[in-house]
Amino acid sequence: MPLSLSKQFDKHYYTSAYSDYSQHNTRRKLDFYRGLLLCHLPPSPSPMVLDLGCPFGLFLGELPGEFRRFGVAIMLLSGSPK
Repeated sequence: MPLSLSKQFDKHYYTSAYSDYSQHNTRRKLDFYRGLLLCHLPPSPSPMVLDLGCPFGLFLGELPGEFRRFGVAIMLLSGSPK
């Protein structure tokens, strides 16, 4: 029987899987993904971006101010990464 989402994505999951979240998302990596996005978006004064699986919204926070940002993640804990 599969685990319920509340058991699978509990605080232990995020503290173990994302304990070094910022180390996995270096400035170089964030710049690379932002560059890809900017190259492939059609011209728009207010582009819209949906980030699927963005547990702490780090990438969305790195986008220029004119972006309309949306993110979806399964998180069952409050707080921010260390």
